[in-house]
Amino acid sequence: MAIGISGCYLLDEIDRIENPPSFNREMNNDHPFEVVDCHIFYKGKRLDFDVSIDEWVKVLGSEYRQPGGLWNLYVWDSLGFSVNLSATRKKVTSVDWLYYREPPDLELNMDPKNHINGMRGVQMFQQRKGYVPKGRFSGSIRLDGILMDDQFNIHELNQSRMAKGLNPFQESMWGNQWVHQRKCDHLGLNFSVDPNDDDNSKVDALGFGIAWIDPENGS
Repeated sequence: MAIGISGCYLLDEIDRIENPPSFNREMNNDHPFEVVDCHIFYKGKRLDFDVSIDEWVKVLGSEYRQPGGLWNLYVWDSLGFSVNLSATRKKVTSVDWLYYREPPDLELNMDPKNHINGMRGVQMFQQRKGYVPKGRFSGSIRLDGILMDDQFNIHELNQSRMAKGLNPFQESMWGNQWVHQRKCDHLGLNFSVDPNDDDNSKVDALGFGIAWIDPENGS
């Protein structure tokens, strides 16, 4: 069943593109994540949004860390996966699968001369690095029955979705990102693909989370 979204992506442009490049994708069988409608499944166990982080820890395990003592960010380094909580509701709002790796040569970022605030800038850079998983997710997750990973071609993705009767991803107005929105009871959820700024055929991160909450029907 197609999931309704708004946007101005020209579907006839997709139809005119023939034989887009195919990628050899493989599911991450050690850490199988699947997104079906409004839910994430990990090893067959369902994970919901707008719930306590305790519900996620029961499924993902307790080997997480909270960088810099941040109470609203939970990072599973071995998974390359992070979970964010709402600052006000203190419930799960979004997740990220991280594929991006820093280049091996970090001398430019570690040199105080290259930061406006000098050594403080270096320290802030080091702190930011701690917010993302030390490991990176590998292989594919399954989104609406379609495998997705760090290889990216928007035309191939949207053709695959349309062949299944699903609505396509739309180009975000907020920079280099492709998004798909879905309405789920009192929640509006947003799945995003963040291509690498230097190579749009590679993905830095996949994200899924709450875009808005209906205050009348929310808990």
